[in-house]
Amino acid sequence: MTALTLVQVMEGLLDAIKAGLDTANPSGPTIARTLLTPGEVADDDCMCGQLTINEVQRYTSGDFPAPLVQGTTDNCGAPWLVVELKVTLARCVPTALDDSDPPSTVDLTAAAVQFSNDQGVIRKSAGCYLRPLFDSHQLASFDLGTQIPRGPTGGCIAGELQVFIGFTNGCGC
Repeated sequence: MTALTLVQVMEGLLDAIKAGLDTANPSGPTIARTLLTPGEVADDDCMCGQLTINEVQRYTSGDFPAPLVQGTTDNCGAPWLVVELKVTLARCVPTALDDSDPPSTVDLTAAAVQFSNDQGVIRKSAGCYLRPLFDSHQLASFDLGTQIPRGPTGGCIAGELQVFIGFTNGCGC
């Protein structure tokens, strides 16, 4: 099998996670926006749900996915090029009403349950998409990192999953 490009991996990952979320929430909140985004993610449309993947950084590695310790490679260079991706899902959460009454505990609990369920589906969907690519040698390596909640701010909460994609860094130009 031919190795996939980074963009192919990102597009397939986005589609797989969106499908997983749609399946897990057939009558629940939908994801209106899915996109690959350059740089940091702006939660532009959390009221309708926004699923994004962006590239965080690229670095070389002698032992995937750990960053290279300088001076530890031979003349061929580091064996890995690692690309760190961030998968982000932003949704709306209950906020204080106009008269500053806090949201109800029932609404906050429902938002917390939805957030937790979403994070589980995202991680599972990412692994289920990437594992067969690795097993069929279309992807040299991958690792799922931490999941970090962000917010709530401005009525939005987001969850971020780190995904590390490894490409072999062959000798030569």
